[in-house]
Amino acid sequence: MKTRSFIGDFCSSLVEEYGFDGLRNLVIVIPSQRVAIYIREELLKMSDQVFWMPRILPINQFLQERHEFAMIDDLELVFELYEAYKETFDQPDSFDDFLTWSSMIISDFNEVDKYLLDPNQVFKNLQSIKDIESWSFNQDELSETQKQFLKFWEKLGELYHKFHFRLTKKGEISNSRIYRVIAEEPEKYLSGIKGRIFFVGFNALSRAEEKIFKFIVDAQIGEAVWDVDSYYLSDPKMEAGKFVRKYLSWSGKNDRIAMDAFKNGTKNIRVLKSNSNLQQTSIASQILRATNLNERKSMAVVFADEGLLKPMLNILPREIDKLNVAMGYPLNAASVFSLFEEMIQVQINIERYKNKGYVYYKDFQAISQHELFHIYLEFKGVDLSVIDRKIAKENYSYLPLDLVCSELGESQGEIAFLFVKCDDLFKFLSSQISFFKVLYEAIKDNVLERESLGALVIALERIVEIQKKYGQIERISSINQLSRQVLRGLNVSFLGEPLHGLQFLGLLETRALDFDHVVLLSCNEDILPKQTSSNSLIPYDLRNYLGLPTKDDKEAIFAYYFYRLIQRAKKIDLIYNGGEGEGMGASEKSRYLLQIEEELESENIQIKEVDVVSEINSTDMSSNLGTNELLQSRIMQWFSNGISASAINTFSNCPRDFLYTQLLRFTQNENIEEDIESSTYGTIVHEVLENMYTKVGAYVGKEQLNVMIKTFRNELDQSFNKRFPSGNYKTGKNLLMYETAIYTVKKFLDSEMKLVEECGVIKILGLEEAHEKQISLSTSLGEMKIRVKGLIDRVDQIGDCVRIVDYKTGVVEKLNFGNDWGKVSKFQLQLMMYLYLYDSQLDVSCGMISFKSTGKGFQKLSFSGQDRFDAKWIQNEFRPKFEEYLLEFVESVIGSEFNHNSQSKYCKLC
Repeated sequence: MKTRSFIGDFCSSLVEEYGFDGLRNLVIVIPSQRVAIYIREELLKMSDQVFWMPRILPINQFLQERHEFAMIDDLELVFELYEAYKETFDQPDSFDDFLTWSSMIISDFNEVDKYLLDPNQVFKNLQSIKDIESWSFNQDELSETQKQFLKFWEKLGELYHKFHFRLTKKGEISNSRIYRVIAEEPEKYLSGIKGRIFFVGFNALSRAEEKIFKFIVDAQIGEAVWDVDSYYLSDPKMEAGKFVRKYLSWSGKNDRIAMDAFKNGTKNIRVLKSNSNLQQTSIASQILRATNLNERKSMAVVFADEGLLKPMLNILPREIDKLNVAMGYPLNAASVFSLFEEMIQVQINIERYKNKGYVYYKDFQAISQHELFHIYLEFKGVDLSVIDRKIAKENYSYLPLDLVCSELGESQGEIAFLFVKCDDLFKFLSSQISFFKVLYEAIKDNVLERESLGALVIALERIVEIQKKYGQIERISSINQLSRQVLRGLNVSFLGEPLHGLQFLGLLETRALDFDHVVLLSCNEDILPKQTSSNSLIPYDLRNYLGLPTKDDKEAIFAYYFYRLIQRAKKIDLIYNGGEGEGMGASEKSRYLLQIEEELESENIQIKEVDVVSEINSTDMSSNLGTNELLQSRIMQWFSNGISASAINTFSNCPRDFLYTQLLRFTQNENIEEDIESSTYGTIVHEVLENMYTKVGAYVGKEQLNVMIKTFRNELDQSFNKRFPSGNYKTGKNLLMYETAIYTVKKFLDSEMKLVEECGVIKILGLEEAHEKQISLSTSLGEMKIRVKGLIDRVDQIGDCVRIVDYKTGVVEKLNFGNDWGKVSKFQLQLMMYLYLYDSQLDVSCGMISFKSTGKGFQKLSFSGQDRFDAKWIQNEFRPKFEEYLLEFVESVIGSEFNHNSQSKYCKLC
C-alpha cells in the first residue's frame, strides 16, 4: 500500500475544510515549483468533477508579485555592483580583480537584507564593537593588512546604499532586497491579498521570511504548514527539528500533517558500503534493476552529491524507459562547462606565454581530447587523431599552428579560433556561441548535456548583451573570472513531467515530497552534511554577534532534509563511499547513518548493514550494462572508431576499467610528462630513429649507418630541446635519462651495423605508419562494420623477406604462440594485429626490438615454431583465425557485464 504523503494529507485537509468550490480562494506558497505539480495532481485524484485550482506558486514569485520593481538577474547585478563600487572607492580595482571577491560582497549584501540587518551597523568601524569577546580587532596595534581591511570595510555601507540607489533609480531590485522591503512594511505589501494563504513545507527561514510568515499568521489571513515528525521535533537534542521548534511559538501546531511516521510506520533500511564513488552508481543501478514498473512509480534516487548524476545516467538499466531528472544540476558539473573553461584557459595561456605560431600541447589536448569536442568533430566530419597520435608519439611540447590548421581543412574557420590569440573579444564570444550551437545540434540523445549547453549559450549571449551595455570586459581573463564567480553557480533545471517514471532528485528538491522507496547516494560525512567554506567577508565572530547563519544552523538544515526524506518511506537504501578518499570525511560514513543505526532501530524499523561484495553479487551489480541504450551506442561508436591491440589488452585486463576509460571516457589520456620519465625517454628514442632513417633514405648500409653514428647525438639534442627548451634535461635525473638515451641509440645502431654486415643492405618500406582495415563481422547484434587499427614503428626488407618491427623500451617475452587463442599475450597480440593489417606479396616476419636488450636483436613472433609467413598462409590461415578472435572480443564487449577483475593491478578507476 502506498504511503500517505505530506501533500496527500495536506490536500485532504483542504478539501475537507473548504470543499472543492472553496479551493479557488486559496493561495499556496511553496519552497519549489515542483511541489506545485504534486499538489495539483493530488487534488485532481480526489474528484472527477471540474473545479478551480488554488493559486500555487513558489515564495520568490509570491514576493516578486507584491513589489512593483523588476528583479535584476544575477549576472547584471555583478556589473551594477561594479558601477557602484567605482563611485564609492577612490582607487577601485580593475574589473578582473573586482570579480575575484565580488561574489562575497553580493553574498553579504544578500544576508544583510534577508536577515534585516542595518548595513550602517554591520559595516561600521570594527574596533567600536566592544561587546564581542576575544575580538581580534580590539588590540591597540593593528597590522598593515588589518588597517587596509578596516578602511575597505568602512566603505562597504556606503557601497551598499549606492548599489541599491542605482537599482531604485532604474526601477530594479535584487531578489534579497524584495524580502527585506516586504518584511519591513508587511501591511503595505501583504494586506491586500485575496484568499487564505498557506505556507507549505518550509523549514529554515531567514528573519525576513519569518517576519512575513508571522505577519500572515498573526493577521489570521493564512497559516504555516510544517512537514515534520515528532521523532525529531519533540526531542530538543535532535538538530533536524531545531527551526520548526522555534516557529511553533508563533505558528502553533497544525493538525493537517501526520506527526508520528517514524513511530507508526514500518521501514526496511539498508546501509550499503561501496569502494568508490563510481561503484555507488553501480549499486544504485542494480537496486533499480531489481524493482518493477509499479514500484518505480513511488521511488526516488536522491543525489547528495549532484556530481554522480552523470555517471549514473551512463549506466542506467535499459528497462528504465521513463525517467525524470528533477534536480538543479550544477552547470559547472556538466561536460560542456569544462569544455568552455578549457577554451578560455587556452586563450589565457596564449596571451600569457605569447607562443606565436604554436599552441602548448596540453592546451590543444585539453580541447581535442574532450568528449564533446569529439562529437563536434564527428558531426563536422573532421579528424584530428593524426595530431593526437603525433603528440603522443613525438612528445611535442609546442604544436605548430599550421599543422593544426592543415588537419582542420574546411572547418578551419569554425575551429581555429580556439587556438589563435583572441584580438576581438566580441568576435571570440560570437565564435564560441556559434560553436556551441552547432554542438547542440550534434548532441542528439544526451538530454543532460543538451540542457546544460542551452543554459550556457543563454548565459554567453547575456554576457554579450550586458557587455554592450556596460563595457567592463576588456580581456579574456574577465570571462574566466565571470565563469568562476557567476556561471559556476548556475543550475540547469530539469523540471520535465515529474508524475511518471523514476525520479532523480537533488536533496533540496525532495522538500515536501514523499516516496515509498528512497535510494540516497553519497551518505558520507562532508557531503551529508555538506561542508563548505564561508563565502563571506564578515568575520566569524561578527557573524555570531549579528545572528547570521552558523555552521550549526547549516548542519541542522541538512539533518532536516535527511530525516524528512526518510520519515514516510518504507524502503530506504543508503549508499556511502567507504573506500579511500581525500579529505577528513571523504570515506567516512555520515553522522546521520550512525545516528539511525544507534537510535532508530525498533520493532517496526529494521536496519541492515550490507556488505556489497558478498551480499550484492558483483555480477548483478553490472549485469546488462551492455544492453543500456546509451552504452550500446558508445560501444558501436567505439567499434567504428577502431579496435587497437592496447584496447583489447585493457578489456582482457579488466572489463570494468575498459568500460570507464574506453567507452564512458571518465578519464582522459595520461598527460605527457614535464620531466623526462620512462615513456618520454622511449618516445624520444623512437623519434630520433625515425628522423635519422628518414634522412638517409630508403636503403641503409654501412655508409648510412656511419653517418647516423656520427650525427645521432645532434638528433638527440634537437629532440630533447624541442620538449625541454630551457635545457633542463642535462641536470639531475633528467641527465640520467639523457645519457641512457645516448647509450640506447648507440647500442641500437651498433646492432644495425652488425645486421648489415651479416645480411646486407636494409630497405626501409615504412616508418611510423598508421594502418587500418574495415571488416564486416556477423555478431549477435547483426552484421557490423568494425575498424581495426595499429601504428607500426617500422617496416623494412632484408633479402626476400619483409620485417614488421615494433620498438620496445622494456623487456620482451612470450613471442612463441602455441596456437591457444585463449592465451594470447599482450606482446603476441600487438604483433598479430600488425601482421593482420599489413599487406605484402613477400614473406613476412613480425617481431620486436628491445632497447633494453639490443643484443637479442629482432625477436620474432612465431606460430608453433614458424616465424616466417608467406602471403598465402597469412590470407588463408592466419587472418580467418584472427578474425574469429576479433569476433570473440566483439561479442565479449557486447555481452559484457563489465565486472571488475580483482586480480588486476593496472585499473585507473575501479
